[in-house]
Amino acid sequence: MYSLTASGKIGGSIGWIGENQLTKKVVNEINKLQVGEFSKPINIPAGVMILKLDGKEDKKISLDFDSEFKKLIEYEKNRQLNQFSAIYFNKLKFNIKIEQ
Repeated sequence: MYSLTASGKIGGSIGWIGENQLTKKVVNEINKLQVGEFSKPINIPAGVMILKLDGKEDKKISLDFDSEFKKLIEYEKNRQLNQFSAIYFNKLKFNIKIEQ
């Protein structure tokens, strides 16, 4: 009701959020709460935040090291090729002289 944030316009619900998306200060306050409880006021740069914990979910994420490694290699290869392409294009652009 009193929130100035975008989530305040829709009732203040922000949905499920991963722990890595929150500051340590907020995570520590959430860890102290039981489901259905409100937090103490938390000072943040934008003002004061009060949280209500509607639920907790523990999710185990399994990663395949080989596939993630291949994705990283592919990403780095594309990044370098794009960089080389841009360098070559700029070199051509600098050296080309069009006469009428």
